[in-house]
Amino acid sequence: MPEAEASPCFHTDFPTPLGPVRAFSDGEAVTALRFEGRSRTGGKPDPPSLPVPDLPNLKKLADWLEIFFRGQDPGPPPPLNPAGTPFRKAIWKLLTEIPWGSWTSYAALANNYACSHGMARMAPRAVGGAVGANPLAILIPCHRVLGKDGSLGGFAYGPELKRALLELEGITVWKDKAWFAPRLSCHAISVTSSATHQRAGYTGRPGTNGQEPVRNIA
Repeated sequence: MPEAEASPCFHTDFPTPLGPVRAFSDGEAVTALRFEGRSRTGGKPDPPSLPVPDLPNLKKLADWLEIFFRGQDPGPPPPLNPAGTPFRKAIWKLLTEIPWGSWTSYAALANNYACSHGMARMAPRAVGGAVGANPLAILIPCHRVLGKDGSLGGFAYGPELKRALLELEGITVWKDKAWFAPRLSCHAISVTSSATHQRAGYTGRPGTNGQEPVRNIA
């Protein structure tokens, strides 16, 4: 039986304030986005690809990244087509629903998946594995998933880059825990944002009024 023809793969490099990134495309959608020059835990090696800077979807990605790294909400990303198992793709879809400037917990993500699939429960560890396998950094915002108490948790490119991405979205990280994000938002997944914290009586910045770190409501 003849082998299936491999999908074409192209790439373009983009400079960012946090270091260069390389985006991969199948010609129609973005299939991977990785930080270059940074060690990454897990994941697959880069596929063979051709440098093509002028693909329409990668031009759209360039505009999206420019807005993101200005510290503004860039809106929905260009079309994405990551390779993964059905379970991983389902978790990645949930990640895309976390609003810019907000965060959720691994436990909340697991509960959301379990409820939507008629399951009694889902182990957060299994969800964490899918989050860690995300091939589309930033575009599928796995950096917005934290521990239930706001602790940074894991990240393929390390905690410092995760902190930088959160702070770029207005989420204050202090003593390795996230505080409220100064932006109103709402979401089907239980997320933490400034609206939640104001209802709970949190209105200031770290170190003011004797506050304790804000906790995710999940």
